[in-house]
Amino acid sequence: MKKKITAFLIAFVSLVSLICVTQFSNVQTSKAATTSDPIFFVPGSYSDQNSWDSMYQQLDPSNVHPVVKLNVAPNGAVTRTDVRAGNPGERPFVTVAFDNILWNDDAVYANAAGLQSAIQSYQAKDPFTHDDFVAQSNGGNIVTRYMEAYPSTACGTFITVGTPYNMRANNGDPADPLLISQAAGAGRLNPSMKVYNVIGRNGDDTSTDTVVARESAMDGSHIFPGHTASLTYLYLSGEDAIHCNQVSAPQMAQIISKYIDLN
Repeated sequence: MKKKITAFLIAFVSLVSLICVTQFSNVQTSKAATTSDPIFFVPGSYSDQNSWDSMYQQLDPSNVHPVVKLNVAPNGAVTRTDVRAGNPGERPFVTVAFDNILWNDDAVYANAAGLQSAIQSYQAKDPFTHDDFVAQSNGGNIVTRYMEAYPSTACGTFITVGTPYNMRANNGDPADPLLISQAAGAGRLNPSMKVYNVIGRNGDDTSTDTVVARESAMDGSHIFPGHTASLTYLYLSGEDAIHCNQVSAPQMAQIISKYIDLN
């Protein structure tokens, strides 16, 4: 009976999603309020605060952007490392990483609270009114949960790649409790936020990127449509699509540069 209820729930959400989903092929770049407003980069499970370093080099080969790393301990304590001061007028790149690196629902809930602590800590030293997010793998779930648990209109653009919205589920599996929870809480998302769900692609019908099942990666359709300004699917190809390559993929650098105003 419980499985039938779960199946009905996800089927209902899927129907609503199909009705509401809006995809734009020519979406305008989101503009930052000021050049001091950060872009937060959140890594996935089993990753650390250095995960996005290669991406920063691609986005900023001249090293003009400030770089800050925030690491969150299990007790919520935040350690800040100012890696590079950068130049005035350039948006900071801020990595938020967690000591709890596991890939499960509990880690998402805990790290969403940790993300709130990290952003509050950053804002206490560097006030801002606008931000954008880039996340990979389970980092996308953490950011989504954070946005629902701590509603705000600050985020203009959210780019997530290789995110298992249905966690470890395979194609055809019922909805994980986290997916059901995030679909139910989607009404708290910023309605003016633009979401780009980047999917890894290869020739395997059961996996998008050798780690995340295709349906799980596509399950953002149960969360964002009707609650955000847009949901757009984008696809990686070749070696860039492989899960462990996504945080350093040149195609991802192009997507970030296109849809987020870096200056």
